[in-house]
Amino acid sequence: MKLSPRDQLIVAIAAIVVAAVAVVVLVVMPRFRAVGQVKADIKVAEDQIAQAQALLARRQGAKAGAAGTQAQLMRLANEFPDAPQLPALIIELQDVANDSGLDFTTLQSNRPAVREGFAALPLSLQVSGEWADIIEFLRKLDKMTRRVRVLNLTVAPEAVSEEATGAPMIENVSISLEAFIMLPPAAVPAQ
Repeated sequence: MKLSPRDQLIVAIAAIVVAAVAVVVLVVMPRFRAVGQVKADIKVAEDQIAQAQALLARRQGAKAGAAGTQAQLMRLANEFPDAPQLPALIIELQDVANDSGLDFTTLQSNRPAVREGFAALPLSLQVSGEWADIIEFLRKLDKMTRRVRVLNLTVAPEAVSEEATGAPMIENVSISLEAFIMLPPAAVPAQ
């Protein structure tokens, strides 16, 4: 059967339309789906990059603060050591007394009293010197490397007064102190 030129044209157009539809369905549509998947993958990757950048910024901030934190930890470890370290404490107390112009006469220590997470090492010391030197000694106690707390202070003047000799009056001072010791977590008593 022979087709008329008009029918041949219709068949040719139909064949072109079918071929075009086939190309669109078989080639173009999968590409659109692939592009959509790539866009979704890009969005996921951008979210992961943003999270990674936020984590990096936090870690860089922590790293920048680590030196300050480490210095603060070292300072606290010196103020509150994990052992009594009596020789170092005695030397520091002697140096503070000498710098203040006082005579360091006696020092006594008792067993540390265990408290919640730390121990307090009671110390009793006696010094003698002029009143201004005693005040200076107390100020310097507050600036010691090792943290101590003054519990009691008793001042007793010597028998000779300033008016009788013309020399400054000498005071005998008894001081009760506490030096602190940090206990390791295993040594902290259970409550």
